[in-house]
Amino acid sequence: TPSTNDRTALLTDWIQKHLHAKLTTFIPNHWHGDCMGGLSYLKKKGVKSYANKMTVDIARKKNLPLPEYGFTDSLTIKLGDMNIHCYYPGGGHSTDNIVVWIPSEKILFGGCMVKDMGATGLGNLSDAVISEWPSTITKVMARYPDAQWVIPGHGAFGGKELLLHTLDLLKNSSINNNGIRSAMQQPASKVAITESEKTLDSQWKGKRVAFLGDSMTDKRRVGTTCIYWEYLAELLGVDPHVYGI
Repeated sequence: TPSTNDRTALLTDWIQKHLHAKLTTFIPNHWHGDCMGGLSYLKKKGVKSYANKMTVDIARKKNLPLPEYGFTDSLTIKLGDMNIHCYYPGGGHSTDNIVVWIPSEKILFGGCMVKDMGATGLGNLSDAVISEWPSTITKVMARYPDAQWVIPGHGAFGGKELLLHTLDLLKNSSINNNGIRSAMQQPASKVAITESEKTLDSQWKGKRVAFLGDSMTDKRRVGTTCIYWEYLAELLGVDPHVYGI
């Protein structure tokens, strides 16, 4: 789901109005807010939710809304004429991340363990299992060789090249078994702004501007080459006040 109940309500309304479909089933990829932040709204709407038992256990410990049904290793759900396969391949972006496979459509939902082709880093590593992540991706590739469409947690969908790209990012990163800290200590360099790009007479100059977000507000610059608030502060002369979510 989106990260809040309000945004989840907007999404479900859009699905109903524009796709003429009713949301009946929800399967979060893992426990983070960008996956199940709108779960309480969906539960009120009577939407059934299925998740890795590890996800349910973590949500319980953190006093988060709980998915209704938990599974261990794998689960197959019937949705109309389609079989929906849920599978836990191991740790990666988080300890509990799963993938969802729709064989009739050859669609693989990889979630946040899979990075889009535009990703230059591994993103949020606060709950990552670095030592398992490469083998987890390899298991997914071996289990679903017929996947034609791969959908990451963020960014544009593609094909199996997204899985290979994620492996390359893991291989080329400075991360090792003790390496979450070292990755954070070797952030991407700042994007340079030329004098000609700056807006000298900006109406925003000196104004206090609040930025809310996740990776775009990350001062450590992990997984991104451009921090948007920093870019605008230099471009327009705003006084940024940054809050991570």
